[in-house]
Amino acid sequence: MCEAGQKLADGWCGAVWAVIGDHDYKRDCLELANVTSTQCCSHCPANNSSAPWFHFKPTATWAQRIFEARTLACALFQMLGLGILSVYPDWMHDKPLGTDKVPQKRSSHPNWMFHLFYVLYSCLIFVRKSLS
Repeated sequence: MCEAGQKLADGWCGAVWAVIGDHDYKRDCLELANVTSTQCCSHCPANNSSAPWFHFKPTATWAQRIFEARTLACALFQMLGLGILSVYPDWMHDKPLGTDKVPQKRSSHPNWMFHLFYVLYSCLIFVRKSLS
């Protein structure tokens, strides 16, 4: 057990390079704004009501207050040098669903025609049996 004031890890020190996590971690642990809430952005004062995030004119309410200082609730951000710009997206979990999906090309293999015929034939048999 270490006492207060002692060096840790044989004199080595660490630095927080980035705070990375998915939306749930940022909302629940870091107490940042939730993307689906009224106050949807932790980086700026934009919201879904009085300062709409989708208003992009130079006179937009959020654009006029973009450089105002904001305090963050999580104690992690009280450390020297950490702030909202230390929060990075987790590219595996913070992306819109399906954006990394590789589009499938229609198969040039002649087998697709057989599968189409088989499905149509199966439907025809099903309809025929249900009518009789």
